Amino acid sequence: MRKILILAIIALCCFSTFNYVGAAGSEEKDFAAFVKQYETEASKLEKDLNTAQWNAYVTGQEEDYKKMSETSLNWTMFHSNKEAYDKLTAWQKSGKITSPDLKRKLRLLINAYGPYQFSKETIKKINEKETFLQQTFNSYRGKINSKEVTERDIYDILRDSSNDDERKAAWEAQKGVGEKVASELIELVKLRNKGAKELGFNNFHEMTVFFADQNYEELISIFNNLAETTDQKFKIYKAELDKKIAARTNKKIENLAPWDYSNPFFQGESLGFAPDLENKFKNRNIPLIAYNFYAGIGLPLEDVLKKSDLYEKEGKSQHAFCFDMDRSGDSRILMNIRSDADSLSTLLHESGHAVYNLNINQRLPWIYRTPSHISTTEASAMFFERFTKNPEWLLKNLGIQTTEEERQGLKKQQILEDLLFCRWTIVMFNFEKELYENPDQDLNSLWWELAEKYQGIKKPEGRNAPDWASKIHLVSSPVYYHNYMMAALMVSQIQHYIGTAILKTDRPYDFDVTENKEVGRWFKDKFYRTGASYNWNELLKRSTGEELNAKYFADSL
Repeated sequence: MRKILILAIIALCCFSTFNYVGAAGSEEKDFAAFVKQYETEASKLEKDLNTAQWNAYVTGQEEDYKKMSETSLNWTMFHSNKEAYDKLTAWQKSGKITSPDLKRKLRLLINAYGPYQFSKETIKKINEKETFLQQTFNSYRGKINSKEVTERDIYDILRDSSNDDERKAAWEAQKGVGEKVASELIELVKLRNKGAKELGFNNFHEMTVFFADQNYEELISIFNNLAETTDQKFKIYKAELDKKIAARTNKKIENLAPWDYSNPFFQGESLGFAPDLENKFKNRNIPLIAYNFYAGIGLPLEDVLKKSDLYEKEGKSQHAFCFDMDRSGDSRILMNIRSDADSLSTLLHESGHAVYNLNINQRLPWIYRTPSHISTTEASAMFFERFTKNPEWLLKNLGIQTTEEERQGLKKQQILEDLLFCRWTIVMFNFEKELYENPDQDLNSLWWELAEKYQGIKKPEGRNAPDWASKIHLVSSPVYYHNYMMAALMVSQIQHYIGTAILKTDRPYDFDVTENKEVGRWFKDKFYRTGASYNWNELLKRSTGEELNAKYFADSL
Protein backbone atom coordinates (compact mmCIF):
# COMPACT_ATOMS: atom_id res chain seq x y z
CA MET A 1 0.00 0.00 0.00
CA ARG A 2 2.82 2.36 0.88
CA LYS A 3 4.50 1.85 -2.51
CA ILE A 4 1.22 2.52 -4.35
CA LEU A 5 0.92 5.81 -2.46
CA ILE A 6 4.49 6.72 -3.35
CA LEU A 7 3.80 6.00 -7.03
CA ALA A 8 0.75 8.24 -6.97
CA ILE A 9 2.57 11.10 -5.25
CA ILE A 10 5.56 10.92 -7.59
CA ALA A 11 3.35 10.82 -10.67
CA LEU A 12 1.53 13.96 -9.52
CA CYS A 13 4.78 15.71 -8.70
CA CYS A 14 6.27 14.86 -12.09
CA PHE A 15 3.18 16.16 -13.90
CA SER A 16 3.12 19.44 -12.02
CA THR A 17 6.85 19.95 -12.32
CA PHE A 18 7.00 20.05 -16.12
CA ASN A 19 3.55 21.23 -17.09
CA TYR A 20 4.69 24.81 -17.58
CA VAL A 21 7.36 24.21 -20.25
CA GLY A 22 6.78 26.18 -23.41
CA ALA A 23 4.51 28.73 -21.76
CA ALA A 24 6.52 31.77 -22.75
CA GLY A 25 9.79 32.96 -24.25
CA SER A 26 12.24 31.34 -26.60
CA GLU A 27 12.98 27.61 -26.83
CA GLU A 28 16.27 28.13 -25.03
CA LYS A 29 14.67 30.18 -22.27
CA ASP A 30 12.06 27.49 -21.69
CA PHE A 31 14.68 24.77 -21.70
CA ALA A 32 16.88 26.70 -19.23
CA ALA A 33 13.88 26.94 -16.89
CA PHE A 34 13.32 23.19 -17.28
CA VAL A 35 16.95 22.48 -16.31
CA LYS A 36 16.74 24.71 -13.24
CA GLN A 37 13.58 23.00 -12.00
CA TYR A 38 15.09 19.58 -12.74
CA GLU A 39 18.19 20.33 -10.68
CA THR A 40 16.09 21.44 -7.70
CA GLU A 41 14.09 18.23 -7.59
CA ALA A 42 16.67 15.70 -8.81
CA SER A 43 19.36 16.84 -6.37
CA LYS A 44 17.15 15.99 -3.38
CA LEU A 45 16.07 12.64 -4.84
CA GLU A 46 19.66 11.66 -5.61
CA LYS A 47 20.87 12.54 -2.12
CA ASP A 48 18.03 10.53 -0.57
CA LEU A 49 18.89 7.56 -2.79
CA ASN A 50 22.62 7.67 -2.05
CA THR A 51 22.01 7.99 1.68
CA ALA A 52 19.65 5.03 1.69
CA GLN A 53 22.00 2.90 -0.40
CA TRP A 54 24.96 3.75 1.83
CA ASN A 55 23.01 2.76 4.96
CA ALA A 56 21.82 -0.51 3.41
CA TYR A 57 25.29 -1.53 2.24
CA VAL A 58 26.87 -0.68 5.59
CA THR A 59 24.30 -2.26 7.91
CA GLY A 60 22.76 -5.02 5.82
CA GLN A 61 19.51 -4.43 7.72
CA GLU A 62 16.14 -5.29 6.17
CA GLU A 63 14.64 -1.87 6.95
CA ASP A 64 17.57 -0.11 5.28
CA TYR A 65 17.11 -2.16 2.13
CA LYS A 66 13.40 -1.29 2.14
CA LYS A 67 14.32 2.39 2.34
CA MET A 68 16.82 1.92 -0.48
CA SER A 69 14.11 0.30 -2.60
CA GLU A 70 11.72 3.19 -1.94
CA THR A 71 14.23 5.91 -2.78
CA SER A 72 15.36 4.01 -5.86
CA LEU A 73 11.76 3.79 -7.02
CA ASN A 74 11.29 7.53 -6.40
CA TRP A 75 14.37 8.30 -8.51
CA THR A 76 13.26 6.00 -11.30
CA MET A 77 9.67 7.20 -11.35
CA PHE A 78 10.81 10.82 -11.46
CA HIS A 79 12.83 10.09 -14.61
CA SER A 80 10.11 7.94 -16.16
CA ASN A 81 7.93 11.01 -16.81
CA LYS A 82 7.02 10.64 -20.48
CA GLU A 83 5.79 14.22 -20.88
CA ALA A 84 9.16 15.53 -19.74
CA TYR A 85 11.06 13.12 -21.98
CA ASP A 86 8.92 14.01 -24.99
CA LYS A 87 9.68 17.68 -24.44
CA LEU A 88 13.40 16.92 -24.28
CA THR A 89 13.37 14.96 -27.52
CA ALA A 90 11.22 17.65 -29.15
CA TRP A 91 13.77 20.30 -28.18
CA GLN A 92 16.51 18.10 -29.63
CA LYS A 93 14.65 17.61 -32.92
CA SER A 94 13.78 21.30 -33.22
CA GLY A 95 17.42 22.31 -33.60
CA LYS A 96 16.64 25.52 -31.70
CA ILE A 97 18.83 24.67 -28.71
CA THR A 98 22.04 26.07 -30.15
CA SER A 99 24.06 27.21 -27.13
CA PRO A 100 26.88 24.68 -26.53
CA ASP A 101 26.14 24.77 -22.81
CA LEU A 102 22.44 24.07 -23.26
CA LYS A 103 23.06 21.44 -25.93
CA ARG A 104 25.31 19.59 -23.50
CA LYS A 105 22.67 19.81 -20.76
CA LEU A 106 20.04 18.56 -23.18
CA ARG A 107 22.18 15.52 -24.02
CA LEU A 108 22.71 14.78 -20.32
CA LEU A 109 19.00 15.03 -19.57
CA ILE A 110 18.04 12.77 -22.46
CA ASN A 111 20.57 10.26 -21.15
CA ALA A 112 19.09 10.64 -17.64
CA TYR A 113 15.45 10.18 -18.66
CA GLY A 114 15.86 7.80 -21.57
CA PRO A 115 16.68 4.56 -19.71
CA TYR A 116 13.56 4.94 -17.53
CA GLN A 117 10.91 5.37 -20.20
CA PHE A 118 9.39 2.02 -19.30
CA SER A 119 5.86 1.27 -18.22
CA LYS A 120 5.18 1.89 -14.54
CA GLU A 121 4.56 -1.83 -14.00
CA THR A 122 7.93 -2.76 -15.54
CA ILE A 123 9.75 -0.13 -13.48
CA LYS A 124 8.22 -1.39 -10.25
CA LYS A 125 9.09 -5.03 -11.01
CA ILE A 126 12.68 -4.14 -11.94
CA ASN A 127 13.11 -2.12 -8.75
CA GLU A 128 11.82 -4.95 -6.55
CA LYS A 129 13.95 -7.55 -8.31
CA GLU A 130 17.13 -5.45 -8.14
CA THR A 131 16.70 -4.74 -4.45
CA PHE A 132 16.14 -8.40 -3.64
CA LEU A 133 19.17 -9.50 -5.64
CA GLN A 134 21.48 -6.82 -4.24
CA GLN A 135 20.50 -7.74 -0.71
CA THR A 136 21.10 -11.43 -1.49
CA PHE A 137 24.56 -10.68 -2.87
CA ASN A 138 25.56 -8.37 -0.05
CA SER A 139 24.42 -10.70 2.72
CA TYR A 140 25.76 -13.89 1.12
CA ARG A 141 28.51 -15.74 2.95
CA GLY A 142 29.88 -18.92 1.39
CA LYS A 143 30.60 -22.00 3.46
CA ILE A 144 33.63 -24.27 3.69
CA ASN A 145 33.01 -27.41 5.72
CA SER A 146 29.86 -25.80 7.17
CA LYS A 147 31.82 -22.74 8.30
CA GLU A 148 30.82 -19.35 6.91
CA VAL A 149 33.57 -17.44 5.13
CA THR A 150 33.73 -13.89 3.84
CA GLU A 151 34.78 -12.99 0.32
CA ARG A 152 38.13 -11.80 1.71
CA ASP A 153 38.60 -15.21 3.38
CA ILE A 154 38.01 -16.87 0.03
CA TYR A 155 40.57 -14.68 -1.73
CA ASP A 156 43.10 -15.34 1.02
CA ILE A 157 42.67 -19.11 0.65
CA LEU A 158 43.01 -18.97 -3.14
CA ARG A 159 46.18 -16.94 -2.74
CA ASP A 160 47.84 -18.69 0.18
CA SER A 161 46.62 -22.29 0.51
CA SER A 162 48.71 -25.19 -0.80
CA ASN A 163 45.81 -27.61 -0.29
CA ASP A 164 43.94 -28.36 -3.53
CA ASP A 165 40.74 -29.44 -1.75
CA GLU A 166 40.70 -26.26 0.32
CA ARG A 167 41.21 -24.05 -2.74
CA LYS A 168 38.47 -25.87 -4.61
CA ALA A 169 36.10 -25.51 -1.66
CA ALA A 170 36.86 -21.78 -1.45
CA TRP A 171 36.28 -21.30 -5.18
CA GLU A 172 32.99 -23.19 -5.00
CA ALA A 173 31.97 -21.14 -1.95
CA GLN A 174 32.40 -17.94 -3.96
CA LYS A 175 30.40 -19.37 -6.87
CA GLY A 176 27.65 -20.56 -4.52
CA VAL A 177 25.81 -17.24 -4.66
CA GLY A 178 25.16 -17.94 -8.35
CA GLU A 179 22.84 -20.82 -7.47
CA LYS A 180 20.85 -18.51 -5.18
CA VAL A 181 20.33 -15.70 -7.71
CA ALA A 182 20.50 -17.19 -11.23
CA SER A 183 16.80 -17.73 -11.91
CA GLU A 184 15.83 -14.35 -10.44
CA LEU A 185 18.65 -12.67 -12.38
CA ILE A 186 17.38 -14.11 -15.67
CA GLU A 187 13.94 -12.73 -14.81
CA LEU A 188 15.55 -9.34 -14.19
CA VAL A 189 17.32 -9.50 -17.57
CA LYS A 190 13.99 -10.21 -19.27
CA LEU A 191 12.34 -7.32 -17.44
CA ARG A 192 15.13 -4.98 -18.51
CA ASN A 193 14.77 -6.21 -22.08
CA LYS A 194 11.01 -5.68 -21.93
CA GLY A 195 11.56 -2.05 -20.97
CA ALA A 196 14.20 -1.53 -23.66
CA LYS A 197 11.92 -2.96 -26.33
CA GLU A 198 9.17 -0.59 -25.21
CA LEU A 199 11.57 2.17 -26.29
CA GLY A 200 12.34 0.58 -29.66
CA PHE A 201 15.70 -1.01 -28.83
CA ASN A 202 16.52 -4.64 -29.56
CA ASN A 203 17.55 -5.25 -25.96
CA PHE A 204 18.73 -3.61 -22.73
CA HIS A 205 22.42 -3.99 -23.67
CA GLU A 206 22.03 -1.85 -26.80
CA MET A 207 19.88 0.68 -24.96
CA THR A 208 22.34 1.13 -22.10
CA VAL A 209 25.26 1.73 -24.44
CA PHE A 210 23.23 4.28 -26.39
CA PHE A 211 22.28 6.31 -23.32
CA ALA A 212 25.90 6.17 -22.12
CA ASP A 213 26.97 8.25 -25.14
CA GLN A 214 28.77 5.32 -26.75
CA ASN A 215 28.42 3.89 -30.24
CA TYR A 216 27.36 0.25 -30.16
CA GLU A 217 29.10 -0.86 -33.35
CA GLU A 218 32.28 1.02 -32.45
CA LEU A 219 32.32 -0.64 -29.04
CA ILE A 220 31.99 -4.09 -30.60
CA SER A 221 34.83 -3.21 -32.98
CA ILE A 222 37.06 -2.01 -30.11
CA PHE A 223 36.61 -5.25 -28.18
CA ASN A 224 37.11 -7.44 -31.25
CA ASN A 225 40.31 -5.53 -31.98
CA LEU A 226 41.50 -5.87 -28.38
CA ALA A 227 40.89 -9.61 -28.51
CA GLU A 228 42.97 -9.89 -31.67
CA THR A 229 45.84 -7.55 -30.73
CA THR A 230 46.39 -8.94 -27.22
CA ASP A 231 45.95 -12.62 -28.10
CA GLN A 232 49.58 -13.53 -28.82
CA LYS A 233 51.10 -11.67 -25.88
CA PHE A 234 48.41 -12.97 -23.55
CA LYS A 235 49.16 -16.56 -24.54
CA ILE A 236 52.89 -16.03 -23.94
CA TYR A 237 52.31 -14.57 -20.46
CA LYS A 238 49.63 -17.14 -19.62
CA ALA A 239 51.94 -20.01 -20.59
CA GLU A 240 54.69 -18.67 -18.34
CA LEU A 241 52.21 -18.07 -15.53
CA ASP A 242 50.84 -21.60 -15.86
CA LYS A 243 54.34 -23.04 -15.45
CA LYS A 244 54.66 -21.18 -12.15
CA ILE A 245 51.19 -22.18 -10.98
CA ALA A 246 51.77 -25.82 -11.94
CA ALA A 247 55.03 -25.88 -9.96
CA ARG A 248 53.33 -24.29 -6.95
CA THR A 249 50.37 -26.69 -7.00
CA ASN A 250 52.40 -29.76 -8.01
CA LYS A 251 50.15 -30.34 -11.03
CA LYS A 252 50.62 -30.78 -14.75
CA ILE A 253 49.79 -27.64 -16.73
CA GLU A 254 46.96 -29.40 -18.57
CA ASN A 255 45.39 -30.32 -15.21
CA LEU A 256 45.24 -26.80 -13.80
CA ALA A 257 41.77 -25.88 -12.52
CA PRO A 258 40.11 -22.46 -12.06
CA TRP A 259 40.77 -22.63 -8.29
CA ASP A 260 44.53 -22.87 -8.88
CA TYR A 261 44.57 -19.14 -9.65
CA SER A 262 44.28 -16.49 -6.95
CA ASN A 263 41.23 -14.73 -8.41
CA PRO A 264 37.97 -16.68 -8.80
CA PHE A 265 37.24 -14.94 -12.11
CA PHE A 266 40.89 -14.85 -13.30
CA GLN A 267 40.58 -11.11 -13.79
CA GLY A 268 43.92 -10.66 -12.03
CA GLU A 269 46.63 -12.82 -10.53
CA SER A 270 48.54 -11.94 -7.38
CA LEU A 271 50.69 -15.09 -7.68
CA GLY A 272 52.20 -14.09 -11.01
CA PHE A 273 55.62 -12.50 -11.37
CA ALA A 274 55.68 -9.95 -8.55
CA PRO A 275 57.99 -10.58 -5.58
CA ASP A 276 56.32 -11.79 -2.40
CA LEU A 277 56.00 -8.56 -0.43
CA GLU A 278 52.93 -9.49 1.60
CA ASN A 279 54.81 -9.71 4.90
CA LYS A 280 55.90 -6.11 4.40
CA PHE A 281 52.25 -5.02 4.38
CA LYS A 282 51.40 -6.68 7.69
CA ASN A 283 50.27 -4.32 10.47
CA ARG A 284 50.37 -1.34 8.12
CA ASN A 285 47.91 1.53 8.51
CA ILE A 286 46.44 1.27 5.01
CA PRO A 287 44.19 4.39 5.25
CA LEU A 288 47.12 6.49 6.52
CA ILE A 289 49.32 5.41 3.60
CA ALA A 290 46.61 6.41 1.12
CA TYR A 291 45.93 9.65 2.98
CA ASN A 292 49.60 10.70 2.97
CA PHE A 293 50.07 9.88 -0.70
CA TYR A 294 47.05 11.81 -1.93
CA ALA A 295 47.81 14.75 0.37
CA GLY A 296 51.34 14.83 -1.02
CA ILE A 297 50.11 15.44 -4.57
CA GLY A 298 47.63 18.08 -3.47
CA LEU A 299 44.49 15.92 -3.46
CA PRO A 300 43.70 15.57 0.29
CA LEU A 301 41.31 12.87 1.52
CA GLU A 302 40.86 13.78 5.19
CA ASP A 303 37.11 14.47 5.09
CA VAL A 304 36.52 11.45 2.86
CA LEU A 305 38.22 9.00 5.20
CA LYS A 306 36.47 10.44 8.27
CA LYS A 307 33.07 9.66 6.75
CA SER A 308 34.04 6.31 5.25
CA ASP A 309 33.30 2.81 6.54
CA LEU A 310 36.48 0.84 5.92
CA TYR A 311 36.49 -2.37 7.94
CA GLU A 312 34.60 -5.66 7.92
CA LYS A 313 31.43 -6.18 9.92
CA GLU A 314 28.55 -8.63 9.90
CA GLY A 315 25.94 -8.02 7.21
CA LYS A 316 27.99 -5.35 5.47
CA SER A 317 28.52 -5.48 1.71
CA GLN A 318 31.76 -7.30 0.90
CA HIS A 319 32.47 -5.15 -2.13
CA ALA A 320 34.16 -1.77 -2.45
CA PHE A 321 32.37 1.42 -3.46
CA CYS A 322 32.88 5.17 -3.53
CA PHE A 323 29.72 7.22 -2.93
CA ASP A 324 29.27 10.84 -3.99
CA MET A 325 26.42 11.59 -1.64
CA ASP A 326 25.32 15.03 -2.78
CA ARG A 327 27.67 16.46 -5.47
CA SER A 328 28.64 19.03 -2.85
CA GLY A 329 31.70 17.57 -1.16
CA ASP A 330 30.35 14.56 0.75
CA SER A 331 32.28 11.71 -0.85
CA ARG A 332 32.90 8.51 1.13
CA ILE A 333 34.25 5.00 0.68
CA LEU A 334 32.90 1.61 1.70
CA MET A 335 35.55 -1.12 2.00
CA ASN A 336 36.63 -4.16 4.02
CA ILE A 337 40.29 -3.39 4.68
CA ARG A 338 42.94 -5.84 5.78
CA SER A 339 46.68 -5.25 6.05
CA ASP A 340 47.63 -6.44 2.59
CA ALA A 341 48.57 -5.17 -0.84
CA ASP A 342 45.11 -5.83 -2.29
CA SER A 343 43.49 -3.56 0.28
CA LEU A 344 45.93 -0.76 -0.43
CA SER A 345 45.40 -1.12 -4.16
CA THR A 346 41.61 -1.06 -3.71
CA LEU A 347 41.74 1.98 -1.41
CA LEU A 348 43.91 3.87 -3.89
CA HIS A 349 41.32 2.96 -6.55
CA GLU A 350 38.27 4.10 -4.58
CA SER A 351 40.15 7.24 -3.47
CA GLY A 352 40.73 8.00 -7.15
CA HIS A 353 36.95 8.23 -7.51
CA ALA A 354 36.69 10.37 -4.38
CA VAL A 355 39.26 12.99 -5.40
CA TYR A 356 37.53 13.30 -8.77
CA ASN A 357 34.22 14.04 -7.02
CA LEU A 358 35.83 16.49 -4.58
CA ASN A 359 37.65 18.54 -7.19
CA ILE A 360 34.80 19.24 -9.55
CA ASN A 361 34.21 22.99 -9.54
CA GLN A 362 31.42 23.66 -7.04
CA ARG A 363 30.40 26.78 -8.97
CA LEU A 364 29.18 24.60 -11.82
CA PRO A 365 25.46 23.89 -12.10
CA TRP A 366 24.41 20.74 -10.21
CA ILE A 367 23.88 18.84 -13.45
CA TYR A 368 27.61 19.22 -14.25
CA ARG A 369 28.89 18.40 -10.75
CA THR A 370 29.56 14.76 -11.56
CA PRO A 371 32.29 13.02 -13.61
CA SER A 372 32.13 13.39 -17.35
CA HIS A 373 31.46 9.68 -17.79
CA ILE A 374 31.68 6.32 -16.03
CA SER A 375 34.90 5.64 -17.92
CA THR A 376 36.58 8.89 -16.87
CA THR A 377 36.07 8.33 -13.15
CA GLU A 378 37.23 4.73 -13.57
CA ALA A 379 40.32 6.05 -15.38
CA SER A 380 41.12 8.26 -12.40
CA ALA A 381 40.72 5.33 -10.02
CA MET A 382 42.79 2.93 -12.12
CA PHE A 383 45.59 5.44 -12.67
CA PHE A 384 46.29 5.64 -8.93
CA GLU A 385 45.59 1.99 -8.18
CA ARG A 386 48.55 0.93 -10.30
CA PHE A 387 51.19 2.47 -8.03
CA THR A 388 51.24 -0.54 -5.71
CA LYS A 389 53.26 -2.24 -8.49
CA ASN A 390 55.72 0.68 -8.78
CA PRO A 391 59.05 0.08 -6.95
CA GLU A 392 59.80 3.78 -6.52
CA TRP A 393 56.33 4.40 -5.11
CA LEU A 394 56.67 1.46 -2.70
CA LEU A 395 59.99 2.82 -1.46
CA LYS A 396 58.75 6.37 -0.91
CA ASN A 397 55.37 5.47 0.59
CA LEU A 398 56.06 2.25 2.49
CA GLY A 399 59.84 2.16 2.76
CA ILE A 400 59.94 -1.15 0.86
CA GLN A 401 63.32 -1.78 -0.73
CA THR A 402 63.40 -3.89 -3.90
CA THR A 403 66.22 -5.56 -5.80
CA GLU A 404 66.66 -5.17 -9.57
CA GLU A 405 65.17 -8.63 -10.03
CA GLU A 406 62.15 -7.67 -7.91
CA ARG A 407 61.71 -4.43 -9.83
CA GLN A 408 61.62 -6.34 -13.10
CA GLY A 409 59.15 -8.75 -11.55
CA LEU A 410 56.85 -5.89 -10.53
CA LYS A 411 56.99 -4.43 -14.03
CA LYS A 412 56.19 -7.80 -15.55
CA GLN A 413 53.40 -8.30 -13.04
CA GLN A 414 51.74 -5.04 -14.10
CA ILE A 415 51.79 -6.13 -17.75
CA LEU A 416 50.35 -9.52 -16.75
CA GLU A 417 47.53 -7.87 -14.82
CA ASP A 418 46.77 -5.51 -17.71
CA LEU A 419 46.54 -8.48 -20.06
CA LEU A 420 44.42 -10.56 -17.69
CA PHE A 421 42.07 -7.69 -17.01
CA CYS A 422 41.75 -6.92 -20.71
CA ARG A 423 40.86 -10.51 -21.55
CA TRP A 424 38.42 -10.65 -18.62
CA THR A 425 36.58 -7.53 -19.77
CA ILE A 426 36.27 -9.11 -23.23
CA VAL A 427 34.56 -12.09 -21.58
CA MET A 428 32.20 -9.83 -19.64
CA PHE A 429 31.38 -7.63 -22.63
CA ASN A 430 30.57 -10.58 -24.87
CA PHE A 431 28.71 -12.48 -22.16
CA GLU A 432 26.43 -9.57 -21.31
CA LYS A 433 25.86 -8.88 -25.00
CA GLU A 434 24.72 -12.46 -25.59
CA LEU A 435 22.88 -12.63 -22.26
CA TYR A 436 20.59 -9.78 -23.28
CA GLU A 437 20.30 -11.01 -26.87
CA ASN A 438 19.04 -14.40 -25.67
CA PRO A 439 18.59 -14.94 -21.91
CA ASP A 440 17.01 -18.39 -22.53
CA GLN A 441 20.14 -19.95 -24.01
CA ASP A 442 22.47 -22.25 -22.07
CA LEU A 443 24.21 -19.50 -20.10
CA ASN A 444 26.26 -21.93 -18.01
CA SER A 445 27.92 -23.29 -21.15
CA LEU A 446 28.23 -19.86 -22.76
CA TRP A 447 30.14 -18.53 -19.74
CA TRP A 448 32.74 -21.28 -19.89
CA GLU A 449 33.05 -21.14 -23.68
CA LEU A 450 33.98 -17.47 -23.43
CA ALA A 451 36.31 -18.07 -20.47
CA GLU A 452 38.19 -20.75 -22.38
CA LYS A 453 38.32 -18.73 -25.62
CA TYR A 454 39.55 -15.46 -24.13
CA GLN A 455 41.14 -16.45 -20.80
CA GLY A 456 42.39 -19.97 -21.42
CA ILE A 457 40.46 -21.25 -18.37
CA LYS A 458 38.71 -24.60 -18.74
CA LYS A 459 35.43 -25.59 -17.14
CA PRO A 460 35.90 -28.20 -14.38
CA GLU A 461 34.93 -31.62 -15.68
CA GLY A 462 31.25 -32.40 -15.13
CA ARG A 463 30.40 -28.94 -13.80
CA ASN A 464 27.07 -27.42 -14.83
CA ALA A 465 26.35 -24.51 -12.49
CA PRO A 466 25.42 -20.83 -13.00
CA ASP A 467 28.95 -19.59 -12.26
CA TRP A 468 28.23 -16.54 -14.42
CA ALA A 469 25.60 -15.39 -11.91
CA SER A 470 28.16 -15.00 -9.12
CA LYS A 471 29.31 -11.63 -10.57
CA ILE A 472 27.44 -8.89 -8.71
CA HIS A 473 27.91 -6.36 -11.52
CA LEU A 474 25.26 -8.19 -13.55
CA VAL A 475 22.78 -6.98 -10.92
CA SER A 476 24.15 -3.74 -9.51
CA SER A 477 26.01 -2.34 -12.54
CA PRO A 478 24.56 -3.88 -15.70
CA VAL A 479 26.36 -3.27 -18.98
CA TYR A 480 29.09 -1.48 -17.04
CA TYR A 481 32.20 -3.64 -17.24
CA HIS A 482 33.25 -2.51 -20.71
CA ASN A 483 33.77 0.94 -19.20
CA TYR A 484 36.62 -0.44 -17.11
CA MET A 485 38.41 -1.38 -20.31
CA MET A 486 37.66 1.98 -21.88
CA ALA A 487 39.13 3.47 -18.71
CA ALA A 488 42.24 1.29 -19.04
CA LEU A 489 42.76 2.68 -22.55
CA MET A 490 42.39 6.19 -21.13
CA VAL A 491 44.87 5.46 -18.33
CA SER A 492 47.61 4.54 -20.81
CA GLN A 493 46.90 7.72 -22.76
CA ILE A 494 46.96 9.82 -19.59
CA GLN A 495 50.18 8.14 -18.45
CA HIS A 496 51.83 8.90 -21.77
CA TYR A 497 50.75 12.53 -21.60
CA ILE A 498 51.88 13.06 -18.00
CA GLY A 499 55.12 11.19 -18.59
CA THR A 500 56.09 13.13 -21.69
CA ALA A 501 54.48 16.56 -21.21
CA ILE A 502 54.78 17.06 -17.44
CA LEU A 503 57.50 14.76 -16.11
CA LYS A 504 59.59 14.82 -19.32
CA THR A 505 60.57 11.19 -18.80
CA ASP A 506 61.57 8.62 -21.40
CA ARG A 507 59.53 6.03 -19.43
CA PRO A 508 56.00 7.35 -19.96
CA TYR A 509 54.29 4.25 -18.51
CA ASP A 510 56.65 3.64 -15.62
CA PHE A 511 56.99 6.61 -13.26
CA ASP A 512 56.11 7.70 -9.73
CA VAL A 513 54.19 10.87 -8.81
CA THR A 514 54.73 10.91 -5.02
CA GLU A 515 54.83 14.51 -3.70
CA ASN A 516 54.39 15.81 -7.26
CA LYS A 517 51.81 18.55 -6.91
CA GLU A 518 52.10 19.47 -10.58
CA VAL A 519 50.52 16.14 -11.47
CA GLY A 520 47.82 16.72 -8.84
CA ARG A 521 47.13 20.15 -10.37
CA TRP A 522 46.83 18.62 -13.83
CA PHE A 523 44.15 16.22 -12.60
CA LYS A 524 42.32 19.00 -10.75
CA ASP A 525 42.49 21.63 -13.48
CA LYS A 526 42.44 19.58 -16.67
CA PHE A 527 40.55 16.38 -15.83
CA TYR A 528 38.32 16.89 -12.77
CA ARG A 529 37.37 20.56 -12.61
CA THR A 530 34.89 20.68 -15.50
CA GLY A 531 32.85 17.71 -14.28
CA ALA A 532 30.30 16.66 -16.88
CA SER A 533 30.57 19.91 -18.86
CA TYR A 534 32.16 17.99 -21.74
CA ASN A 535 31.59 14.63 -23.36
CA TRP A 536 34.19 12.03 -22.28
CA ASN A 537 36.07 12.12 -25.58
CA GLU A 538 36.09 15.93 -25.66
CA LEU A 539 37.43 15.94 -22.10
CA LEU A 540 40.21 13.56 -23.11
CA LYS A 541 41.09 15.75 -26.08
CA ARG A 542 41.15 18.90 -23.95
CA SER A 543 43.32 17.27 -21.27
CA THR A 544 45.74 15.16 -23.35
CA GLY A 545 45.56 16.80 -26.77
CA GLU A 546 43.73 14.01 -28.59
CA GLU A 547 40.63 11.87 -28.43
CA LEU A 548 40.83 8.27 -27.21
CA ASN A 549 43.66 6.43 -28.94
CA ALA A 550 44.09 2.74 -28.13
CA LYS A 551 47.67 2.66 -29.38
CA TYR A 552 48.94 3.87 -26.00
CA PHE A 553 47.54 0.79 -24.28
CA ALA A 554 49.26 -1.43 -26.83
CA ASP A 555 52.52 0.51 -26.36
CA SER A 556 52.31 0.14 -22.57
CA LEU A 557 52.38 -3.64 -22.90
